[in-house]
Amino acid sequence: MRKGAREVSFFILGLLIFLNILAWLAVYDLNKPQSLEVNFFDVGQGEAIFIETPSRHQILIDGGPTSIILEKLGQEMPFWDRTIDLIILTHPEHDHLAGLIEVLKRYKVENILWTGTVRDTAEYKEWQRLIGDEREKEGAQIKIAQSG
Repeated sequence: MRKGAREVSFFILGLLIFLNILAWLAVYDLNKPQSLEVNFFDVGQGEAIFIETPSRHQILIDGGPTSIILEKLGQEMPFWDRTIDLIILTHPEHDHLAGLIEVLKRYKVENILWTGTVRDTAEYKEWQRLIGDEREKEGAQIKIAQSG
């Protein structure tokens, strides 16, 4: 291939990649919520609520009793998005906590809010280990909710 033809080929390839990126950005922007979206996930015996604001902040309240929460998040979040702005654990019982353990393993979580209630279970110990890892590795802010 001649030098001029190679340069034209690289230019066309670069242009096609650029246009592809623009198309994906347009599709992503079309899916942007115009108002607050609140999704109550059916996760079996338990609860999980996913909130997305118009500015694309994502909040997950509880995670249900199994890893099915990962499937539900996959349906609501873009496939490339691996960050959740805030996780809230209302209390560390199995039907609220177990799914959040799986979420912490798969997603980068920027903020964690929970009650600080202590339990003597394997799930609770795993929760403690994972939120410690999030703080250390990812710089997550961890807050314990207080009354008042």
